[in-house]
Amino acid sequence: MRILLIGMLAISIVACSGAGSKDTEEVILGKLTKLHETFSSKYSAEKVDQEDLKQELALINDTAIQLVEILAASYPESKVIAEQYFLVGESSMKLKNGELAIKYFSLLEEKFPTHENIAWAIYNKAYTYENVNKDIENAIVTYKQVYKKHPTSEWAENAKSQVLYLNNPSFIGE
Repeated sequence: MRILLIGMLAISIVACSGAGSKDTEEVILGKLTKLHETFSSKYSAEKVDQEDLKQELALINDTAIQLVEILAASYPESKVIAEQYFLVGESSMKLKNGELAIKYFSLLEEKFPTHENIAWAIYNKAYTYENVNKDIENAIVTYKQVYKKHPTSEWAENAKSQVLYLNNPSFIGE
């Protein structure tokens, strides 16, 4: 039921814009910007375990995802899709929805391999494998991708450290 309501909301936002193609893209982007701002202002790692806040943040994120999907389907050449994939991946990661986070970080990696945040997205994907999905094997593989594909990025050293730690957790105490 919740997904149906979110879908209807997203479609109504697009349908009610009543404007031309470029205007509709801008309306969607404006709504996404507001959703991301709302998510950011409400999100607090200390409070996210409160059930009512968790549900509200999940609804905001689900609505943003629906709009990103509409944006990507309607405007596949749009330059803003990459950043939107990153943002919904990041908010999904914060909500501990590993499946969605990995999906959107992977879409960014596949469709926009030269995007300015690509190393950060791959690092976040590895972090999601490690800390949300508890999948250490895929975390190590993905952290290695960061420093092999993007050795000069600011995330490369962090990724190397995580690989060392995950391969030898007692490493920190030595």
